[in-house]
Amino acid sequence: MARPKAKGDGTSSVQPDLGGGTYLICYSRRSGYSSEKDEREGWCRIPIIRSSDLLRYHAFRWSYLIRNRNRWAYKDSKQANQLVDDAVALLLWLLGQTDSPDRAKAGKPADSDILERLAKAEMIEVSIPFRDEPTGWEYRILPWEYVLSAATEAVRRAPLFVVRHLRRDLPHGQPSTSGFLYVEAAPGKLRQQYDFASERALGHQLAGLLKSDADFEQSLLADPTLDEIGEAVRKLPPRTIHISGFDSWLAAAELKEGAYAKLHQDGYLLRDPNSGWGIAEAEEFAEHLINPKVPPRLVAFTIFNSGTRLAAMCVAKGAAAAIGYQDTFDARLGERFFAAFNRACTATDWDVAGSARYAWDLLKNSDEPLTGSGMIVWQAQSIQERRPAPIQAIKQAVEKAFHDSSAEATVGDSLEWEIKPKAAINYSTLHNQGALFDCFILRRKPQVTAEIRGILVSVRLQIGPHAYPFKMNTSLSVHQTAIDVAKDIVISLTADLVRELRDHVQTTLFIEVSHHDHVFYCRTHRIMLLPIDQWVDDDDNRRWLPSFVLPRDPAVRRIIDMAQKYLVALTDDPGAGFDGYQSVDVDKLDSDPDEACQSVDFQVRAIWSALLLDSPLAYINPPPTFTDSSQRVRTPSDTISGRRGTCIDLALLFAACLEYVEIHPVIVLLAGHAFPAYWRHSDYLDRFMAGQDIDLPAKDDDLDPDYVSALLGQSGRWSLGKGYYKRIMQVVDEGKLVPVESVMLTTRDSFADSVDQGRENFLGQDDFDSLLDINRARTDPAQPVTPLPIRSEEA
Repeated sequence: MARPKAKGDGTSSVQPDLGGGTYLICYSRRSGYSSEKDEREGWCRIPIIRSSDLLRYHAFRWSYLIRNRNRWAYKDSKQANQLVDDAVALLLWLLGQTDSPDRAKAGKPADSDILERLAKAEMIEVSIPFRDEPTGWEYRILPWEYVLSAATEAVRRAPLFVVRHLRRDLPHGQPSTSGFLYVEAAPGKLRQQYDFASERALGHQLAGLLKSDADFEQSLLADPTLDEIGEAVRKLPPRTIHISGFDSWLAAAELKEGAYAKLHQDGYLLRDPNSGWGIAEAEEFAEHLINPKVPPRLVAFTIFNSGTRLAAMCVAKGAAAAIGYQDTFDARLGERFFAAFNRACTATDWDVAGSARYAWDLLKNSDEPLTGSGMIVWQAQSIQERRPAPIQAIKQAVEKAFHDSSAEATVGDSLEWEIKPKAAINYSTLHNQGALFDCFILRRKPQVTAEIRGILVSVRLQIGPHAYPFKMNTSLSVHQTAIDVAKDIVISLTADLVRELRDHVQTTLFIEVSHHDHVFYCRTHRIMLLPIDQWVDDDDNRRWLPSFVLPRDPAVRRIIDMAQKYLVALTDDPGAGFDGYQSVDVDKLDSDPDEACQSVDFQVRAIWSALLLDSPLAYINPPPTFTDSSQRVRTPSDTISGRRGTCIDLALLFAACLEYVEIHPVIVLLAGHAFPAYWRHSDYLDRFMAGQDIDLPAKDDDLDPDYVSALLGQSGRWSLGKGYYKRIMQVVDEGKLVPVESVMLTTRDSFADSVDQGRENFLGQDDFDSLLDINRARTDPAQPVTPLPIRSEEA
């Protein structure tokens, strides 16, 4: 993403003449617009009047917030509601209805009905003029899709879909009528690390739908250079181009050494004949990809961070339409979207806006969370030039175009599959509804178009004499090319045998997929079940560590009882109790955190004193395991009764005590080390998770690798990775988050010394791995991470 350039004092500047400026086109067949003509035709045009350094700042700020939506984007969260209010304030300011985008300063809008008029639209087009890439970029990177949807949410009665129109001076070329090009770039080690089977299958499906002149393999460009792409589009001007691989930001994270130095803006990773790989920035890439004389009808990007600049530049250089992701996007959902979109385009003679809305509606009606971000659809043609068809009409067109009753009889020959069970599973994964499979994809073959009903999936996990079965009946509609049921397969483990496991157990996983009497997949896989007290420290399972924080362990209650006398002494109050944040002086949270949060600090010091003086502990190495990147952990009772623990054991013990008294703990993971920290008040946690008080960069120069890393994608709502290091350091320095080196319990050091050492732990930026927030893990609405049912005698 381009960074905003600092100009002047950031308050105002004159909007350049870009052929009428930016405006919103609202379309609906419902009435409610101001003039009789508008009401009759269903159109409403509203100008955007703001152009200033302040707009650039907010475009950048909102892009950051949306990229970090997993920290706040769930229904009825305090942070999400605040951002909805912020979106209203921003939109009213953009429309010239208030003097400030700050909701606290905005005041009453000049036109109180303007949100109602926007809310009546079923589709809004953001029409943005294009002169050159450096001019007006703030309009292109602002996440209009979220801002418009959130700002009208309270008054909207129907779904809203947003498209973008890029008004360009470039004459419209005659789009190609045939041909397909699939570009897949993963130079160097990335080719061995990533699997493009699903991407290629989607491309193969699209080539078949478009009745491509060439076989799919002949339409594939694997690891091309920029010049090879230009040569390919000149040789065969394709009607549709599908781009897969890596955007520049993800490439920087994957390639690491030296990558940041070559990174300036959004771009695409390609093979370079001299250096092995290189980044083609968006405009340069589009110039090679688009033949302006015979441009493509569509460029589809299934890569991260492709919507704001890569897709926009393709339309700027001549493409009729382009679609990309706002930032990150779930690969399964991306495949489902483009499968439905491609079929709709084929059935409607390239109604791009209508087809995109239809495909998005299918996703919204599924059970998958889509809050906060998604697809960006750019067109060279306004929806006023081609009115999008209603969703129902497109659905009927797709069903008519792809209906084929003969497919049912040969379903066994009509499906392909990717079924990959995990090699080992941990109890904590299943306890928190994690997946048994890396993928479980059923996909129609390219030549098959009809609906396939009645697919039966059977899974059975066998552990000793106990069998844990799962069955589901699913189908592949004419609107889909593939389904991934990995997240739908749930195994309930209730037997005592599973919770009593002390060592690894080799067991089996039986899988059968059938259709009526035809079995087309039947296999028994070997799988390893890990002990209940074993935590796996890898990218998939690290986030389940909060399940090992056990506030209801009997030892925790005894520690708090012992800590009571120390709390009385610290506060000089015989009536003092462990009341969490109730005694905090909230009026001083910003002005004097130390005074405001003194009662919280005293409670934490009292717990430290009880552990230090009444339950002295020693350090010990972890128990043996037989799996890489895993560790056996002790319960609080085992740590206290055995009077010893590892850094993980001590961190989990201290975090459990804090959670018991309702002080929000976190676990900080470094390379080879772990320690706890605590939020001095819940408001500090809420502000941090909402992305408030962000220290944003103000210019394009001197890209900060740590900031770049923060843009790379979604962490879990409770798991914040390397990209958040500087933001975490900021709240530590501000005294809002207090780190505690719990290993210093074993060296008999003071609480103050443990806090000082905790701060020292943070200084090794290269060692920082992640921060796991226990409260957010417990309260996650989609997948709460609850304590494991471990009893001390079982561990």
